[in-house]
This record gives sequence, C-alpha cells and structure tokens, in this order.
Amino acid sequence: MQETGRSQQSFEDADYTTILKRISELTGHKDHESLWFYVELGWEQLGIWTNIDRNIERLNAADNFFDEIMELRHDIARLNGMANEQVLDFCSQRLSQIMGDCKKLLGDDLENNIL
Repeated sequence: MQETGRSQQSFEDADYTTILKRISELTGHKDHESLWFYVELGWEQLGIWTNIDRNIERLNAADNFFDEIMELRHDIARLNGMANEQVLDFCSQRLSQIMGDCKKLLGDDLENNIL
C-alpha cells in the first residue's frame, strides 16, 4: 500500500472485491465476502484509525470539560453569601478535580505530548 501511494479512501469497493475474489481463489475460501475482516484489520494495522480514535477521545474530553464547567458555574451561583475567598477556594478545588478528570480521559496523549 505504502509503495503505491494509495490510501484507504482511494480504493473503491470494486477494487477490494477484485482483490478479495483473487485471494479467495488462491486460498480456497468459498466466499470472498468473508475476507472483508482482513481488509479492515490491515488498515487498522497501518494505523489508519489511530488519529481518528485519538481525536474522538479529545472531543469527548472537551465535551466533558464543558459540562463540568457549566456545573461549576451553577455551583458558584448557589454560593452567594460566602466570602470571596471561600468561593475562590471552592472554585480552585473544583477546577483541580475537573482538570484531573480530563487528564485521566486523555491519558497517554498528555504524557506523550501528542496534544
């Protein structure tokens, strides 16, 4: 694949079908459709989905972060009557929790500076 410069997007179903039919003839598979699993596995082994999966995780972490910030905002609204210092302490502790949760969700990306 890499030698031809072709990507997964440049292959049509007809290309795959032709290849799978030929492979099924060579290997004795009765149905070339049963070989589709190996096509997906091959692309997975090339790392095609790694960036997509990583970006989905980032998007989910950002979405969770937004939800947590909105929850914090509502919590702050209920704190009227507390001294400013107490509100700031509450906010800093809660933000620390939120950031910790986000870091757990992103895991290896943060440690490897992939973000």
